Amino acid sequence: MPGAPAQPPECEMIERPFKEILADLDAEQLRVLLLVSLVESPEIDVLAAAALLDRPVTLSEDLLESLVDKHILESTVRDRYRHLSPVKRYARVRALAEVGRVECEAALGRLAEYHERRFLPQDLVAVKG
Repeated sequence: MPGAPAQPPECEMIERPFKEILADLDAEQLRVLLLVSLVESPEIDVLAAAALLDRPVTLSEDLLESLVDKHILESTVRDRYRHLSPVKRYARVRALAEVGRVECEAALGRLAEYHERRFLPQDLVAVKG
């Protein structure tokens, strides 16, 4: 319908709290939230997050904890974190727009390499590389 809003008003009401969450984050926290949302697994550990984020482990842990403090992530067990479901879905949708396809793909590539190094027998990793 010509002149109609691109998005119904009720969608804006649903998205508003999520937009406010993102607006309350600094640039690095936002990057962490968005990139971690791309992970298919319901949880991520600190070492995997460090690989995904391309940041040192201690900084990654501090950033994840800062999102726990804001009640955006949950700390499940030692060194493991998970998104709240609605936040993860919204962050995943925003990731490409906010971080960009190249950075999202690079982050997931780093995570895949981390998992290969950690979980595949070393002789298979050496053959692959």
